[in-house]
Amino acid sequence: MIPLQIRPNLETAPWDDITDDNLADGGTIERVGLLPNATRRGRPAFVLVVRLPDGRAVLAQTTWALMEGAVRALGASPVADLDRREHGS
Repeated sequence: MIPLQIRPNLETAPWDDITDDNLADGGTIERVGLLPNATRRGRPAFVLVVRLPDGRAVLAQTTWALMEGAVRALGASPVADLDRREHGS
């Protein structure tokens, strides 16, 4: 399983390997969901659909355990804390 890279603040720590040359522009997260029994061990997967401007869709997935951990880590970040304090939950 490929682990998720978590960056709590992309302004201070941007992804160096993603450039204008290798980036598909304008995709929109359109759907998210859980797929039960998706791993060999019977664990659920988190599935995300990104719609590209030309109408094609990209499916991406990771285990629910990795996604849940990433969401918790991002939620505990200073950026998320500032957003909660300034704008509410």
